[in-house]
Amino acid sequence: MEQRALITGIGTVNPLGLDAPSTWEAMLAGRSGIDTIAAFDAADRFTPLRHRAFHHLHHLDRAAVLDRFASISFIAALPDTARARVLDEIGRVIDAEPSPAGQDRIGLPYRTNLYWCERRGG
Repeated sequence: MEQRALITGIGTVNPLGLDAPSTWEAMLAGRSGIDTIAAFDAADRFTPLRHRAFHHLHHLDRAAVLDRFASISFIAALPDTARARVLDEIGRVIDAEPSPAGQDRIGLPYRTNLYWCERRGG
């Protein structure tokens, strides 16, 4: 049985914006939605917020790059035929770019951000 969904809009409320366009603009500008606690004095309860970024570069063959895109993005939610069309288009983009075109392996960079603080006292 085929199930269908009708998406009538995209909305979000988060520290970067109160709607999808302002959130997207803030992300493109590199702004962070993470900030210190301002509602109360947290200095005696938590250590300061710390951050560490891990930069990664995976060298993958073309099929693995397409598989990565298909599994970690909106593409994973598409119906099979739509997913195949999008992946074909991504493949054409890869093939048209001078640096990865014709290469056996493609460097796929990404970054993981870790933010943490610790509770003081107990």
